[in-house]
Amino acid sequence: MSVILETSAGDLVVDLFLKLCKVKYYNFSPVHGVQKGFSFQTGDPLGPDSRDSDGGSSIWGLLSGPSKRMFVAEIDPKLKHSERGTVSMATVPSSRDADERLAGSQFLVTLGDDIDYLDGKAAIFGKVVEGFDVLEKINDAFIDDRGRPLKDIRIRHTVVLDDPYDDPPGLVVPDQSPVPSKAQLATVMIADDEELDIEVDEAAMEKLRREREARAQALTLEMVGDLPFAEVKPPENVLFVCKLNPVTHDEDLELIFSRFGKILSCEVIRDKKTGDSLQYAFIEFENQKDCEQAYFKMQGVLIDDHRIHVDFSQSVSRLSNLWRDSTNSKRQRQAGGFGGISSLEKKRHYREGGGFGERDSKYRMVFDKEDMGKGKRREEYRPRRKSRSRSPRHDSRRDDRRGVWLDRRAMMAGFTLADRSGVAGSPNVKPPLLRGLLRFVCINSFTAINTTSTTITTIVIMVGQNQLEKEQDASVTTGAPLQEPPADEVQIARAWYEKAGQAHVFAFYDALSTADKSALFHQLQSFDPDRINVLADKALHPPSSESARAPTIEPLPGSASASLLESDKQQVEQWYNTGLGLIADNKVAVVLMAGGQGTRLGSSAPKGCFDIGLPSQKSLFQLQAERIVRIQELAQQHSGRATSAVVPWYVMTSGPTRKPTEQFFQENNFFGLAKENVIFFEQGVLPCISNDGKILMESKARVAVAPDGNGGIYNALVASGARTDMRKRGIQHIHAYCVDNCLAKVADPVFIGFSASKDVDIATKVVRKRAANEPVGLIIQKNGKPDVIEYSEIDKALAEAKDDDGSDRLKFRAANIVNHYYSFRFLESIDQWAQDLPHHVAKKKIPFFDTASGATVKPDKPNGIKLEQFVFDVFPFVGLDKFVCLEVDRKEEFSPLKNARGTGEDDPDTSRRDITEQGARWLRNAGAVFAATGQGSDFSVEVSPLKSYVSNLISLGI
Repeated sequence: MSVILETSAGDLVVDLFLKLCKVKYYNFSPVHGVQKGFSFQTGDPLGPDSRDSDGGSSIWGLLSGPSKRMFVAEIDPKLKHSERGTVSMATVPSSRDADERLAGSQFLVTLGDDIDYLDGKAAIFGKVVEGFDVLEKINDAFIDDRGRPLKDIRIRHTVVLDDPYDDPPGLVVPDQSPVPSKAQLATVMIADDEELDIEVDEAAMEKLRREREARAQALTLEMVGDLPFAEVKPPENVLFVCKLNPVTHDEDLELIFSRFGKILSCEVIRDKKTGDSLQYAFIEFENQKDCEQAYFKMQGVLIDDHRIHVDFSQSVSRLSNLWRDSTNSKRQRQAGGFGGISSLEKKRHYREGGGFGERDSKYRMVFDKEDMGKGKRREEYRPRRKSRSRSPRHDSRRDDRRGVWLDRRAMMAGFTLADRSGVAGSPNVKPPLLRGLLRFVCINSFTAINTTSTTITTIVIMVGQNQLEKEQDASVTTGAPLQEPPADEVQIARAWYEKAGQAHVFAFYDALSTADKSALFHQLQSFDPDRINVLADKALHPPSSESARAPTIEPLPGSASASLLESDKQQVEQWYNTGLGLIADNKVAVVLMAGGQGTRLGSSAPKGCFDIGLPSQKSLFQLQAERIVRIQELAQQHSGRATSAVVPWYVMTSGPTRKPTEQFFQENNFFGLAKENVIFFEQGVLPCISNDGKILMESKARVAVAPDGNGGIYNALVASGARTDMRKRGIQHIHAYCVDNCLAKVADPVFIGFSASKDVDIATKVVRKRAANEPVGLIIQKNGKPDVIEYSEIDKALAEAKDDDGSDRLKFRAANIVNHYYSFRFLESIDQWAQDLPHHVAKKKIPFFDTASGATVKPDKPNGIKLEQFVFDVFPFVGLDKFVCLEVDRKEEFSPLKNARGTGEDDPDTSRRDITEQGARWLRNAGAVFAATGQGSDFSVEVSPLKSYVSNLISLGI
């Protein structure tokens, strides 16, 4: 029961969408009411701009007349707008019955997850199953102040794929799509096939304007503490916070400031049109004493790398009045910065009333009068980031949100839902759990509940310990006391773990200090014991593979592979120029996987800090940073522009390496890169599991955890906000690699250009396998999908097989070096597949705290498992038409650092040798001749990355 909607933006395949599509009623219907991240509306053949429109008719209205134009919508309370692409009928309240809602032909498609505002207001009847890229195009469309796309987006055709229901009497199905009527053509603004003048980048100009305005307003805030037109005397229990990082959100501040006392509201102020943070916030405490304590303790504290300024809203208001009264008119006009005070005043009025303007009643579908006011657009909905006002009702609203969390934990722990008075089965109980996919802000997890009938399924995405550690660090910095977790929440959490058979994690909880209780409770909140049990069971008791059919393994087809060793030089130069152009356009970002420590190298520091023994004594971090510096310079020279190219560097660390990595960068002045273009984020963790499936404890107050592997990069990009930062920067191409490769060509323009020209979602670099017995993983196709096969999984016959072309080359020779390319459009789909990535088992000797004996045990044999994901586990999620690999020269691009000095293989000496031999090779290519030294070949040549990025392919004048 599916329908294809062919729109001017692309095709959508929707399940359950039939009769009106069958009679071609929707053809040429315009898309309107576009609200970014929320939904768009369509379904009226004439649209809201036509005087002749009746708002659209149901199939019964077409057959039986206008009296049947509307029908009573069936709203199933079990169906929720939990996923992007949910399709639902727009409805309005019935004048006959307040509990009824009427629908016609108009429908909505959600553009974000968790749009619970529409639950109970729109009748869900289907979902988009193909064409999510089309939703992105509609979401990003330029719109006017009423939500109309400036360039028409229309339904061109509807194709019913499957209709098992009988047609109603009198239904006539046309043979072909009808020609647009005169009334429809009259509503065309800019035709969907009309080419626009793209010489002026309006988006870039608007972005520049907003950046200037934000900077000017930030200056005003720093000078005065608040907006100059603030007239209302605020209560003395409200704290004003400014100079925030734009990535800081409401819940981040609430989490940090809640240690001082109960918070009634916490709101980062945002531009209602763009959603941009204005970099200041108001925090309302329950009492003035807690507010004063927060003021004294949080002044100048670092939050998200910004040192915040804190003041009482009361004093801010008085200071603002004094400043305004004492200044002359000229200074008053200029003090607001870009645009002056008048501009800020206009912005205030805009925020208070900005919207879509008046709409005819038939276009208030879904939004009731009490929601819309007098025709004004409702406050912009931000999925997953609930805005919070400072109204008197906020206390109860916050309690409701807390109640949602408690109800969710209670149900999963087996409790009966009760109302706020604790009476089980009370009819006043609201169904917050039945809101589909909800985001719960626990310290370091995103927990979602997907409800079908009465069954609750939980998906937990681990995002690491960094947030908890930030909270503890802030407490140490400010001297603020940690509060003991609420007893009711502890009781529910304890019951949840008991039900999952993991009650031992609370064995010593009651005897812990307040700080330890808080740390343990927050850590346990970040895990879902039921999910952990499922993962542990799969790991400890994997399904039998005897009945499983052996996979079909083949090399990648020629269409999905290429080789720099065999490519034409002109083709390589073309890839290089394409990539350099994308870098010059600021479309390229780099992600560095740098979570490992140098333990095997004899160092406890992050591996990127290691000095491999070069004459310059440069660390791996410095070598790679300087390559970014150089490629930015080359890109700027290539473009001929006055402005510098920027390649943002996203550095993924682990819990133990986060602080020392950031400190190392700070001590070295970020190696010449702009600080704001180096973004640190942290991979997630998972609990260590004993051989009998129990969560291992590191101590009485801490669960033993391990990093979730380099495959945790995908969840970490989302959870840390790194993906959001990429989106704001307009990044389209991402290069990801591991820190331990001293020859890594960071932001390699050849690789970027190659991948972009192929229009793929994933690309990977490989080197040619040296010998059949070399222990490396290989890039292959398994059952028609790109994949990686480990050395241990390859039998001798397969490893030694020769190429079909009759040469002596190995058939399977594409060695994986963990050097990948991703399109940003693919990273935008992380939420759709991240939970399906497999977990791999590593059996380890894990020291643990024995809760039975109360002693720490150091086992002499493997006693448990650590679960991890691999970055290449995502390969099978794309087809061969969206995947490609590029073979590169090993001696130019791959020299891993794995072992301690003296082993002779993949150690500091081999890394140093490969760097210096490369330098000598580059100089010889440039015409250099080395004089005899009297010491044979005992000399080293190091070419600084700041002088030359590459020499063997294209001369860049070293």
